[in-house]
Amino acid sequence: MNPGEGYRGRIPFRPLQLNFEEQERCQELTLQLLDRTLRSYDERDATTNGTPRHHSNLDSAVWKRHKTQDNASLYSERDHGGRRDLHMPGDNWQNPAVLLAVGNIQAGLDDVMFGLTTQTFGDMRVRAASIASHDVSGATLAKLSGPTKEDPFLSLSIMWMVGEQGWPLSMIVRPRDFIILSASGIITRASGDRIGYDLVQPAQLPQLPDLQKPMTRGKLLYGALYRELEDGTVDVYIQLYVETMGHILDTIVMNAMWIAVLGFWEAPRLSMEKKLQWCILNGMKDPSNRQKRVVTSTWADLSFCGVCEDKIRRFSRGRGGLPSASNTCAVCATLLCSKCRAKRSFKVLTGRSKGAPTRSVHVVVCLSCLSFVRQQCAAEIAWQQNQQRLMQSTSDSADSSRPTWGLLDDAITPSWSPGWYFSISEASFTFSDRADARSTYSA
Repeated sequence: MNPGEGYRGRIPFRPLQLNFEEQERCQELTLQLLDRTLRSYDERDATTNGTPRHHSNLDSAVWKRHKTQDNASLYSERDHGGRRDLHMPGDNWQNPAVLLAVGNIQAGLDDVMFGLTTQTFGDMRVRAASIASHDVSGATLAKLSGPTKEDPFLSLSIMWMVGEQGWPLSMIVRPRDFIILSASGIITRASGDRIGYDLVQPAQLPQLPDLQKPMTRGKLLYGALYRELEDGTVDVYIQLYVETMGHILDTIVMNAMWIAVLGFWEAPRLSMEKKLQWCILNGMKDPSNRQKRVVTSTWADLSFCGVCEDKIRRFSRGRGGLPSASNTCAVCATLLCSKCRAKRSFKVLTGRSKGAPTRSVHVVVCLSCLSFVRQQCAAEIAWQQNQQRLMQSTSDSADSSRPTWGLLDDAITPSWSPGWYFSISEASFTFSDRADARSTYSA
């Protein structure tokens, strides 16, 4: 178990050892959800003149709009009577409702994917804390696939998550846990469109039974697509499935879902925070860097801003008389006045088994470095982060530093490349015969 993982200090399951058939089934379920979401996405844009509908103006005969703003809208699929079989993964779906969140993000596809992709459970905790100020417990139980140079956002994992209300709601609301199959990456369609995907669905494995009460096993299922547009922005399409248990989706539920889905639109901010953290860690790893900058200057220099050269009347000093972090750029260590610095913060893991799993780090950055950080390639940083994790595997036994785990030692791992399946044709295929699937997509 990695530091800080588990629920109340433990993981109540035996270590997974997925055989070839179980791994292949996970891949097939992921491809099915991806295919279903792509089909629904295409149907939404199938208009008479070929122009995609604006997110606030979908077909009212099919979708009921509940919320809208400049860049996003939330809908529910209209109930036309009669119970439908949606072929939902996982059993005991009594009365699922289909929700749809659509809109546009003013950022490139790589930045959106970098902000939202979670390669480890630690990434999941940081994402939850950054978007919703919410702590989640759990662990990654198996890593079936990880990043490649061609797709640094590729991931296929089985995760266990626990959501628990704070006091006093914890007195009346049971904690819920989720066993999910999570997948992300980028595909290229026959049209040349690059589409990022973020897929989550229940993972039913006999090795992961329901836990004893008061824990209740929940269901989480959504398919999110992010299509790169010619103007450098991203078209967002998120299809969610919610178990209503026969109840009507009232205003309270829709308000909660609206707040939850808007977290996806925080992707550019999360990407920028990850870039900033990366630049700080890789530019300031040597603690002497900052000291060298000061030693090569005179004490008189420390009274002036390194950008505008205005005199700094008051600034605090840290150890050894050096300027404190509140007065120096976290990236380049330049002394800054209040006019030339920007305050930024990001979440990091505490690594503790008790207490809050994340904490906020507050830094100041000069405007030049802020521009430099913003221009960094998200895909390249994502790949370099993966390389660092792999390098740690030689001296670190933690699962997060290994490319895959939770697989049977002698199992032959099935190949996994969803971008290959969907890059040639959008033709339909079934998943019962992988040979037929390959021939269909290479036609």
